[in-house]
Amino acid sequence: RVTSASMVFSTISRNREKSRSVQAGRCTLKMAGREGCENMENKQMTADMIKGIRMELMADKRLLGRLKTLRKHYQEKRDRTVEQRRERIKQLLGDYPTERDAQEAYGYDIISEEEYSEILVAIKKGQQEVDAESEESIIISWLDMWIHALDHDIHELTYQLMTPEEKASHDKSVQDWKDHIEELKKKHGR
Repeated sequence: RVTSASMVFSTISRNREKSRSVQAGRCTLKMAGREGCENMENKQMTADMIKGIRMELMADKRLLGRLKTLRKHYQEKRDRTVEQRRERIKQLLGDYPTERDAQEAYGYDIISEEEYSEILVAIKKGQQEVDAESEESIIISWLDMWIHALDHDIHELTYQLMTPEEKASHDKSVQDWKDHIEELKKKHGR
């Protein structure tokens, strides 16, 4: 599945690069073999350009939903794996599954110092096994990266489709939020 997901995302990325490239406020749309605008702020988008952006936006949203579903599946699988590891370690440790339990038993002279040390080492090794990276955690990391990139593209495409008035209003609200955050930082001495 990872390979097929990776191939799908790679194909999407290649197709997206063929259809458009957006960097630092400049866009180049390639429609019917023609290069589009160099600066979208100064030129009106054609109906074909708008249609192309809307189609890409819909496809991105659909793919984003599927990637989030896939991520949820692998997160649940990872959670089950971690829980199974915890249970296995708990069973192996027996009466003293936590450091606190071991300290209490040692404090009441139920176990010797040597047993206490062995239990602490076993607890540490058990926690390392529980926290060990798995196939699912690697897949989740990749999916998170793709979801973030796709979410960024969706916001960028949505912004491109806004009217100049909507863009001005959006930019103002973003600036207002940044100003608010700065005020909070100053207020709290950061």
